Amino acid sequence: MTKVAEDALIKELKDAFDADLAVWQPILDEGDTDMKNVALDPWDSDDRSARKAAGRPVIVTDELGQYLNQPINEFRSNPRGVKFNPTGNGANDKTARLYENKMREIEYRSNAQVAYSTAYADAVQRSFGWVRVDMRFVSERSFKKELWVEAIPNPNSVLPDRNSMKPDSSDMRRCFVFEQITRGDFARDYPWAEIKSFSPDLINQSGGWLTANDMVRVAEYWKIETRERVLCLYQMPDGKTLEQFTDEKAVKGYKKLAERPVDFPSVIQYLTNGVEILKKTKWAGKTIPIRSCFGKILWLNDNGTPRRVILSMTRAMRDPYMAMCWVLSNELEALGAITKNPYLGYAGSATPAQLNELKKSLHEPVAMLQFQPYLDGQNGGALLPLPIRNPMTADLSAYAMSAEQWRRAIQSAAGSNFLPTNAQKRNDKSGVALEKIDEQAQKGTYHFTDASNGMIRGVGEIVEDVMEATVDESREMVVVLPDGKSKTVQLAAPGQEPQGDDEYSVKGDHATTISVGQSYENERQAASAFADVLAANPQVFPILGPMIVKLKNLGPIGDEMADALKVLQPPELRKQEDGAKPDPRQLQAQLEEAKQVMAVAKQEIAERDKVIETKQIERETEIEKVTIQTQSQRETAIEVAKITAGSRAQTTQAQVDGKARDTDVQAEIDLKILRAESAISAQKLMLDAQKLELDALKLQFQGEQSDKDREHDGQKLTHQAHVNAAEGERGHERAIEMQDRQPEGDNA
Repeated sequence: MTKVAEDALIKELKDAFDADLAVWQPILDEGDTDMKNVALDPWDSDDRSARKAAGRPVIVTDELGQYLNQPINEFRSNPRGVKFNPTGNGANDKTARLYENKMREIEYRSNAQVAYSTAYADAVQRSFGWVRVDMRFVSERSFKKELWVEAIPNPNSVLPDRNSMKPDSSDMRRCFVFEQITRGDFARDYPWAEIKSFSPDLINQSGGWLTANDMVRVAEYWKIETRERVLCLYQMPDGKTLEQFTDEKAVKGYKKLAERPVDFPSVIQYLTNGVEILKKTKWAGKTIPIRSCFGKILWLNDNGTPRRVILSMTRAMRDPYMAMCWVLSNELEALGAITKNPYLGYAGSATPAQLNELKKSLHEPVAMLQFQPYLDGQNGGALLPLPIRNPMTADLSAYAMSAEQWRRAIQSAAGSNFLPTNAQKRNDKSGVALEKIDEQAQKGTYHFTDASNGMIRGVGEIVEDVMEATVDESREMVVVLPDGKSKTVQLAAPGQEPQGDDEYSVKGDHATTISVGQSYENERQAASAFADVLAANPQVFPILGPMIVKLKNLGPIGDEMADALKVLQPPELRKQEDGAKPDPRQLQAQLEEAKQVMAVAKQEIAERDKVIETKQIERETEIEKVTIQTQSQRETAIEVAKITAGSRAQTTQAQVDGKARDTDVQAEIDLKILRAESAISAQKLMLDAQKLELDALKLQFQGEQSDKDREHDGQKLTHQAHVNAAEGERGHERAIEMQDRQPEGDNA
């Protein structure tokens, strides 16, 4: 960068800083006032000083913490994660899983939940918070770069673009991240700076970036610069279309269908102190890698000029909180104004002995208090009144009612009330009532949760945008699976499709969504309840005993119990838990044995089905015979009865009908019993067959996994051998070169 270009850029960024600060300064000031109240300092500094000077009490209570901590801790106990969905350009479910597993690894490694919680807490308490994505080297001894999700502890250090409109600030065209450091720290941290001594003239010209008290403002100036590129639409021989810029790899033999100019963005970070550009860095993505979490955003009209207002949860609680502290201070002042003289009387109206009796009566019973009826030589011998009891109380009920009124105002401003009015009257504090109260509180603060979800989703968009830039020449990527285990996956070479299930691709476009996990307490309770169900099964406990104990979360003693229960497990399972790989030949033999058992089981099931079908046919034939015989007997009996006697025929008819019905009922019962027994036997055989089939699939999977592990280990050894051979050849060439140069050195 030339001196002229650098001076122009410095003037541009200083003007942009002043313009953005003029718009955001009211928001920053309101946030600082919010944090004073959160930090238990609601009093105006002048009022506090005046009361302190006069000896008047200045009371502050922690009335806001319980309301602010509820949504913040609720957010912390329900961690958020980023999910990816394929949207095109070669993306599919497999690439989406890769992005999701890599995002999980980035969040675990950089402790992203702390960054998310910090930004969310800032939004709740002061109306705005920030989080950023950075790309840096893995360690001091590595050239590999990885993405990190970082917190911004001081949200006042971020000055966004005043023209950005989106709640997550993803549309910013510029942004400042700055800090104030001493000149000594600046000289130590930036030894390559050209200007190391700041003269008074330079301080005056800096426009506030350099101060007379040896402070220097160092800022990251993020800026989106655009350049024009031509995007072409080609038609391939197979009829498919391809979109590609003209400055990319040339496309031959394709038919150009259309083209259009595009302002292609590039994100640049300039590091500056306001008088020179210290460093320039290009970011791999298309947006500035900083996202915001705002409170409730309102737009007001000030004389035709739109003005943005961002409300925190603290904002509406500030005034009632100050009023409550003022009421409590006056209540304490009224208590302090109560005198400590319980009796009033004339001087000399009580002797020293009587005064001692009076003092004694203040803390123990005294039978009688005596006083002088007359004063010697005074008051003309008039009778004196008895000492007057001085009231030592204050009317505190009004203060208590006023404090409770302001407490209700704080609850209303917080959007939550831990005990609704009806519940307070009836003292309803059951589990259902408390759940309803929590649900009401969450609805009152959901706009903060929605803003945080947008912020985290924006972080996922940044990661998706620069994922390919993090891939090094090794084409390996460390990911974290949903069960929390790390895994190294192989990536396909640039321009090539993945080969097999063990190779992945990072190409394609993905949309991001948010997933919310259960709180740790809920997961622990669910795991404990599930462990109780497993422990009650005598067939399952010997196999899963160690896992069941760990689910109970019993601490170190539970770990010892889990280790002791491993002796009950099958030897094969113990070997797998100890990390030993199963023998592929043994797995193959077990698989063949399981297949044979399954074949026998299927044959038994078929034979049982035939037997059941035969028995059903025989039973139905028998029932039909019994029905025909019964019908014939009934008709014969009826004819005989009709001939012998009418009345006796009726009786015989009833008896025969009853006997027939009994026979039919018994036959139906026998048939139902037979069908139920047959169904139970069939289901039992089917369950046994399914269990054998699952065991066979498990053995087959273990065998395939073992083969893949051996193949992978062999590939790694072959690759290492090639690397060692290449290094040996290079060493041999360097040795020959040194020998060739030796005579020249001797001659010199």
